[in-house]
Amino acid sequence: MWQAVQALQQGFEAASAAELAGGGSAAYYVRQAGLETVVADRMRVWAVISVHRALWAGASVAELAQAIGSTFEQVAGRWRVWADGQRRLNEHCPGLGVSAGEYDRVDAVLAVASASTVESRSGSSTRPGCPVVEGK
Repeated sequence: MWQAVQALQQGFEAASAAELAGGGSAAYYVRQAGLETVVADRMRVWAVISVHRALWAGASVAELAQAIGSTFEQVAGRWRVWADGQRRLNEHCPGLGVSAGEYDRVDAVLAVASASTVESRSGSSTRPGCPVVEGK
């Protein structure tokens, strides 16, 4: 991945003004698109690992969703896809992936956040300072 980042940077540094402005060859843009895709895909994987670690360390789902410009559902969905694979890895290769306890702890955080999200959407919040508005 770091080789792709380096190659991408070198491509930008060596690019002509025409290439940077959209007037380059198809080969230039194919190469850039390939490198950008490698970097973006790897960053997506690392981001979900950071989401897992943040939840494990006590971050709120709302805080994470805001930080990554996402919704609760998207945060939970991305985590679940990644974490389910990590659990399967741990079952087949103990010591690798995510343990059952670690998975369950983060899953519980998401379950509490989900209940809070549903509660706030239904207008039945019991949180102090949050009035229930009828008809909305």
